[in-house]
Parts: sequence; structure tokens; C-alpha cells
Amino acid sequence: MSGLRIITPAKINLGLFVLNKRSDGYHNIETILIPINLFDEILLFPIKEREIIIKVLNERIKKEDNLVFRAAKLFLENFKIKKGVKIILKKNIPIGKGLGGGSSDAGATLYGLNLLFKRIAKKEELYKLAIKIGMDVPFFIDPKPAFAYKRGEILERIFIPKLYFLLHLPKERISTRWAYEQIKLTKHDFSLKILIPLLRKNLYDKALIYISNDFQNLICKRYKRIRRVINKMESLNLKPLLTGTGSGIYVWVRNKKEQERVKRLLKAKGIEVLKVESFLGRRLMGRTQDFGSCCGGSNPPAPAIF
Repeated sequence: MSGLRIITPAKINLGLFVLNKRSDGYHNIETILIPINLFDEILLFPIKEREIIIKVLNERIKKEDNLVFRAAKLFLENFKIKKGVKIILKKNIPIGKGLGGGSSDAGATLYGLNLLFKRIAKKEELYKLAIKIGMDVPFFIDPKPAFAYKRGEILERIFIPKLYFLLHLPKERISTRWAYEQIKLTKHDFSLKILIPLLRKNLYDKALIYISNDFQNLICKRYKRIRRVINKMESLNLKPLLTGTGSGIYVWVRNKKEQERVKRLLKAKGIEVLKVESFLGRRLMGRTQDFGSCCGGSNPPAPAIF
């Protein structure tokens, strides 16, 4: 049986509200999740031996901390698969930047193993497994723009035009666990659902008014360099926002032309950024007989849409 090559996207939180702490230790949140065209690559290959072999490129991740390993183990055990799998994970999404890379890899692994083993699970079953790994993993089973609430695992798909961003990636790595342990709750007078009709109608200026991230003050107080970058961006009359609970910072812009203009302004301030945009395709890159095919080059080709 041939293997599968998959690309899986990072995400940006277009706003993030922490509403309250639950009795189960989690927090109720609201956010709009936007997949972007920054990808990790995964190759899955079945083997006869009942084991999970993982090789990670570009990062050092302990096997027991690797969400790909947890996802594969959960899938194989849950569906009583009498085979194993070899996995190569090429990390392009940086860790600790609030981009959801680990969760994306886990969701893609569940998605890919289901294809590899002939679609033995319905999407609802994959979602249930995903929740056992992390609350944002269900989003990455089928990563398309969505309003997420409760613990982040309840998703409402939204249909919106393409969005354009500039993404700055500080060197700091911030733990999601630490961020939630330190967060002080903020009272909100409205729901982030207010953004959905504004995004659909492409009302950029109105939508931008309502977007904020409850972790931003916390992280700016703890990390002075991140605060300095945000202050520089604000001096250009931009509205910088954290990508999630990590150190990544983004600026949402109207279109590609403005993306290029603002990138030049930020470069003049000494701030390096990546141009990224919302990603609306699927991520199966095709079948392969060769593990090496996922390891060459830094940018995968545009994905086929299935």
C-alpha cells in the first residue's frame, strides 16, 4: 500500500475572548479561527509491524510530547488496526507562536490515517478522538474558517472572502498552559459572533473595531520585546493582534496591495513579517512511494482540492 502526503495549515485567531473558567478546569472561549497558507507536511506510510515510527524534521520534539504520536496511537487503538504506521513530520509552523501547529499536525494525522485505512471512521468519530488530544484539534480535521466556542471544540463553519495578513514571529515561545493559568478574565459586552456578518460583507473597518485578544495585555506585560514590537506597529496606525496564546503577532490588511505597502513600512521599522492569507483548500497532496518526497524544499506546491 502506498503512503499519503498531506499539508496542514497554521491558524490565526481573529479575536479571542476568554469568558469564564469551567468546573472541568477548562475555559469557555469565543474565537474565529482562520486557516492560513503556512503549512507543516506529513507523510504517512502503513507498515506490517504494530508500531508507530516517527521522524521529525526541523524541530526536536520528544515522542511522548508529540501530538502526532498521540493521534496515531489513539486512532490505531480505537479502531483496532492490526498494522502500524511510519510518519515523517516536516515542521514549518513554528512552535509556541500561537499558530496551532501541534494541533494541526494531530488533526491531519487523524484525517490522513482515516484515508490510509479506507475511510473507516465518520467525521463525527474523528472529532470525538480529536477532542481527547486537545480542544483546537477538531478544527484541523477539516480546517476552514469557523466560529469556535465552549472550550473551543464546538465549531460553526463560516463562509467569508479571502483575508490577508502580515505575520511577525518573535523568538519567544509561549506555553498555552501558562497563558491560561495566568489569564485574568475580562468582561465583554458583545459576542465575537458580531464579526461574522461583517466579514461576509467584507466590511473591514467595522470588523476591525471589534477584534481583540484577551491574552494580549498579559503577554505584553511578561515579554517586553513583544510589547515593543506591538508599540512600533501601533505607531504606524496599525492594529497588531496576537495570533492566539503564543508570541505570534499579525496585522490584518484589506488586500494584497495594502499587504505589500504595510510590509515595506514595517521593514523600515526593523520588523520582519511574512505575507500570509486565509487558506480555503483541502490538503491531500497525493499518494507516494517515497518518504523523501516530503523532505525537499521549504514551500509545498499548492494543494489539490478534493
